[in-house]
Amino acid sequence: MRYCSFSLSPSYNFETKQTRHLITLTSSFVSYKQFQATSLDFVNTKSRNLNFVYGIFFKKNPLTTQFTALFLKNEMPNTNLSIMNLGTAIGYKFFKRKLNTKLSINFVNVKRDDFSGDKRITSNLKASYKFTKRTQFSINYRINKYDYGSVKPDASTLEHRLQFALNTNF
Repeated sequence: MRYCSFSLSPSYNFETKQTRHLITLTSSFVSYKQFQATSLDFVNTKSRNLNFVYGIFFKKNPLTTQFTALFLKNEMPNTNLSIMNLGTAIGYKFFKRKLNTKLSINFVNVKRDDFSGDKRITSNLKASYKFTKRTQFSINYRINKYDYGSVKPDASTLEHRLQFALNTNF
């Protein structure tokens, strides 16, 4: 088995009077030979990945924002996969930072071979309240919208999920 990997991950922080900024870029290239059970043979696989994160943290108020972008390409002799993921999030803490809220929106496009891509949109609203240092209640509402590409023409799903949790440490 042959495996070759190269990655680079620079990060940059800077501050102003009002904010702190974090910029991270991660890039990787992986090439390896793997055994494929369907063909009973070793195949060459190449994967390239680029990930970008930009966050802004406010000093005088408990507001945070973040933007992420991910691009991935995976190549094998019998199939190719491309993924693009774009997301943004905003969070705010209330009541002396006891109530933590966050809203995020994410878009994903997954493309296989010559088929048109699957499109996925996710919205997530989270809130958690810290009663004591050991006890926290959280609620999470999530909407997922999937539109499948030409692999499954006219297929679409819409999911709603509501989740509650009470956490405590003994």
